[in-house]
Amino acid sequence: MVPPMKRGRLAYGLAVLALLGVCLATLTPRAGREPEPGAQPPLRAERRTADTLANLALFAPLGFALTLAGWPVLRIGLVSAGLASGIELLQRSLPGRTAGVGDALANAAGALLGAAAWAALAWGVRRAGARAAGGVALAGAGLAAGLGLLPALLVVPSLPESVYTGFWAADTGGLNSSVRELRLGGRALAPGRLASGAELRRLLRSGAPLELVGTSGSVPPDEFDVMLVIRDEQREILFLGGWRDDLVFRLRTRASALGLQPVAWRAPGLLAAPRGEPFRLSVERDRSALCVRRNDDFACPLGFGVGDGWKLIQADADLPAPLRDGLDLAWLAALAFPVGWFARRGLPSGLALALLLGALGIAPVWLGMLPTPPLHAAAAGIGLLAGLSGRAGLSRGSRAPRW
Repeated sequence: MVPPMKRGRLAYGLAVLALLGVCLATLTPRAGREPEPGAQPPLRAERRTADTLANLALFAPLGFALTLAGWPVLRIGLVSAGLASGIELLQRSLPGRTAGVGDALANAAGALLGAAAWAALAWGVRRAGARAAGGVALAGAGLAAGLGLLPALLVVPSLPESVYTGFWAADTGGLNSSVRELRLGGRALAPGRLASGAELRRLLRSGAPLELVGTSGSVPPDEFDVMLVIRDEQREILFLGGWRDDLVFRLRTRASALGLQPVAWRAPGLLAAPRGEPFRLSVERDRSALCVRRNDDFACPLGFGVGDGWKLIQADADLPAPLRDGLDLAWLAALAFPVGWFARRGLPSGLALALLLGALGIAPVWLGMLPTPPLHAAAAGIGLLAGLSGRAGLSRGSRAPRW
């Protein structure tokens, strides 16, 4: 059991870390390029759901930590609303940032959700019997499995009936005027604006392979495109290009249709090559997996695993690779934590553990996702053990949240 004084220090320490995370995520300027003369107008985003969920998740750890410290729920809501409003005002003066009342409301609601999460954990310690706690552990394992396997359902092309317009340019910043030939499904495409119509949509729906021939150039500092397909109202359908020396392929999926983040397949370092080197690049898609070949280098399969669910609500393009890997591990540990917290001896808890193991091992392969790496499985195990030990350390004397 953790003494009340140490528990308070732990809670305020977590609150400070959560507040630092909020400031880093919201008050860091975002660099952006000015549009070039004659360039296409900016594409409209379809990620309202993702933005709302991200704002909820951003303040949830702060609400959780303050509730653990003994703050009343009403005070947490008011302080979070004031903090979120101040952040929105500051964002108006930051480059690349947007502000809105809806974001502040979602932030405050996220803090209250964090308080509710601690209330549920405290109930599991103080009042829940073994059978009830085991049932909650089983429900938590089902939720964790569903969220972990969600990419298998959402990373599926969703190409609506509409007017499609394609663009590709021989003169690109990343390939330095190098693309000499582009083929879609074996059909040669001329530089510039492509023909609109049902044929382009049919080729994209069928997973027709893309092939490029050109010469490597200098690597730009941010994102560039080689081929872009849009539909009416400036909605992105397909993007082929790069982020620095990573190859990036995006296609409109069910996730985009639901307002989540656009799904991006990334091949790290595949565009890194000496300037002036000839290349032949091919991109082939099979269901949710992608295979990319550049001369003798290839990346296959590129896809999504159980640790990638957070990418549906948070864009990862400008995040450094170590941070992306760390978020994969944190996502899996967070999904497994409630299962460990509520697990007791008995059949329901045993089924919960079996369900969690199945979601990590057999289900991804059966659903066409990437196999779970040992490090990701270890992260889920650490989250499970953290739940077990956290319940043992904080159980006695834990209090329900005060209003």
